[in-house]
Amino acid sequence: MDLDYEALMIQARLLSPYLTVMEDKGFDNTELSKRSGIEEYRIKLIFSGNAFITMEEIAMIQEALEVIAQPPFLLTKEAHKKQHYEG
Repeated sequence: MDLDYEALMIQARLLSPYLTVMEDKGFDNTELSKRSGIEEYRIKLIFSGNAFITMEEIAMIQEALEVIAQPPFLLTKEAHKKQHYEG
């Protein structure tokens, strides 16, 4: 298993709901940067998959978007494959 790739896939799944909230609120990276205190270049790196996000940054984004993260839902590898790749 390519751990760097898998880590980026986990990050993408984790950040996907935040992108939805950003879209719903009409926030772009500039607005998220202003509200979260995270530099805009860093937000671009994180959301493009070119940098790993820290737990502190997750908390900052959560606060900026006025949402609360919940524990992740876990699937077995087989269930994930079936749900996302086999229809």
